[in-house]
Amino acid sequence: MSAPRAELSRRILERTLRGVSTHALVLLDPDGVIVGWLLGSERFFGYTADEAVGQNVSIIFTPEDLQKGRVGG
Repeated sequence: MSAPRAELSRRILERTLRGVSTHALVLLDPDGVIVGWLLGSERFFGYTADEAVGQNVSIIFTPEDLQKGRVGG
């Protein structure tokens, strides 16, 4: 899929799911960087989209899980 089509697909998905607040939905790029952070994610993890987007997904895991190697990052 071309980059413009991929971006369009991502935007459509985000608009469709934006109002979902009962599930945490986190969109990642292939390197594990957060590229989409929907309302339920904010409520569940406590980070706003502005705080989360651009960060590695490891920010949503506990220090204990990270220390035990349960999460890539």
